[in-house]
Amino acid sequence: MARELRRRWAEKHVGRTVGGRYELRRVLGLGGMGVVYEAWQEDLGREVALKTVLPEQLHADGGARLLREARLAAGAAGPGVVAVHDVGEDDVLGPYLVMERLEGESLEARLAGGPLPVREAARVGGALLETLAAVHAVGLVHRDLKPENVFLAARGGGAPPRVTVLDFGVARPPEESGEETLTATGAAIGTPRYMAPEQAAGGDVDARADLYAVGAILYRALSGEKPYAAFRGRDALLEVLRAGPPAPLGELVPGLASALVGVIERAMAREPEARFADAAAFRAALADAAGEG
Repeated sequence: MARELRRRWAEKHVGRTVGGRYELRRVLGLGGMGVVYEAWQEDLGREVALKTVLPEQLHADGGARLLREARLAAGAAGPGVVAVHDVGEDDVLGPYLVMERLEGESLEARLAGGPLPVREAARVGGALLETLAAVHAVGLVHRDLKPENVFLAARGGGAPPRVTVLDFGVARPPEESGEETLTATGAAIGTPRYMAPEQAAGGDVDARADLYAVGAILYRALSGEKPYAAFRGRDALLEVLRAGPPAPLGELVPGLASALVGVIERAMAREPEARFADAAAFRAALADAAGEG
């Protein structure tokens, strides 16, 4: 389904009530898998976000992924995980997931304005790693971390945004990796520019694949450049991910502290064994290095 057709399909449902109590008010987001609506929960008088899958994805396990996302997000509850309020199934839209409604912007939108200052990037990275520590502690690997899936939720009183992790739709416990990471066409699940080499190759992944993704996000946040920005097309990008590292961060940002460059390069090491042992170790090293930035 072309994007314009997807949007028309999504918008024609604005105004209907789902599950007897969620009035769909407008489309908040639209992707290749599903759509997120702003909805009004009539019985509790509050705004929520309601996520459902596109029609063509119902025949590609999209509904099962949505329900799995709900279970995984609920199991990884924490300040950086969007709260799940409800799940259900609508006779028209199919399975749906109801979440807290966040105000703010994605990290992708924030980066459209250019690179982040070192301390802001370190704060976002540290909060992201704090959430991953909780996610990994319950045995989950997100597998699709990227700026679009990191949301900077506004808070009152001048407080810095709450860094939240979105979209657990392709998350897996480590024991479900391996062949389960491949689609029917043999393409690795995830977003290539932020994908660890072992994941790009369709191999087994563990929590260190998420640490690679955080390193790639910080690379983008500090340099303003996406990893492997010169390459186009998924197949070409996967080949590059298998072949070698991206352009050195220290060359893209000459004034960046060498300690901080070293932390990010370690996180993006080709071999998982060369990365940080866990999210907590990465977070500590990032905080120390950012103090020198």
